[in-house]
Amino acid sequence: MAKRFENLPELSADLAFALIERLSARDDLSVQFGASNQSCSRYVNIDILDEDGDYVEEFKVRFSDHDDRHGSDITIRIDHLVSDIEEGSEFAAVEIGAEAYEAALVEAISAVDSFVAENA
Repeated sequence: MAKRFENLPELSADLAFALIERLSARDDLSVQFGASNQSCSRYVNIDILDEDGDYVEEFKVRFSDHDDRHGSDITIRIDHLVSDIEEGSEFAAVEIGAEAYEAALVEAISAVDSFVAENA
C-alpha cells in the first residue's frame, strides 16, 4: 500500500513527526521538530540524555530531497523513494510505498540507536 502526499515537504514533515512519535517515549532522548525555510528539508533534533536527564550530546536526523549543507548527522534522501503522480499532464502529488516509508524510519532509528550506544 502506498502513502500519498501533496508534495515533498509534506512527506518529509510526516516522516519527521513519525520519527518523533516513535522516539518521544524514550527517557534517554528529548526530540524536537525543525524545518528549512527554503527547501523540503525537515529535521528531528535529538538531545541525548544521561540517566539523570542531563544533556550529553545531540544528533540531527534530516529528511530531504538533496544533500546536506548544514551539518546533519544523517540525511534520509526521499527523492528516490517517491513517484510523482500526475493528473492529466499536471503534477498532482507524490507517492511512497509503505515499505519504503517504514525503511526510512528504520534507517533513522538505527542511526540514532548507534549514536546513543557510542555516546552513552
